[in-house]
Amino acid sequence: MSTEFTFVVEKNCPICGKSTRVVKVKSRLVATQVDNDYCCHYRDFEPYRYHIWVCEHCGFAADEKVFLTALPMSKRELMGNALVEKNVHFDFHEERDVPDGIASVKLAIFCAEVLKAPL
Repeated sequence: MSTEFTFVVEKNCPICGKSTRVVKVKSRLVATQVDNDYCCHYRDFEPYRYHIWVCEHCGFAADEKVFLTALPMSKRELMGNALVEKNVHFDFHEERDVPDGIASVKLAIFCAEVLKAPL
């Protein structure tokens, strides 16, 4: 993958507290088309695969805003137990293909349901 569109940073997971690598998208994307449902298509890159950050240690998944939010201890314990029970494992790849992008979104939905995130 070209680093023209992405870069890797380390962030602390709000659940396990370990430092994990996440891929951020650079802002130099060029939109080529916008659908009726406002879905943007970009030239030479698909940023939607990287919208969800996943902890490579415990498997917690969320968008950047939620991932960087401090959670109360009760929610951290609840989420940690749910991830251990489901035996969640997500390998870090700097380049995500379509199945990895879909898996990250499904994992984020699971995490949001466990945390009873507002709709």
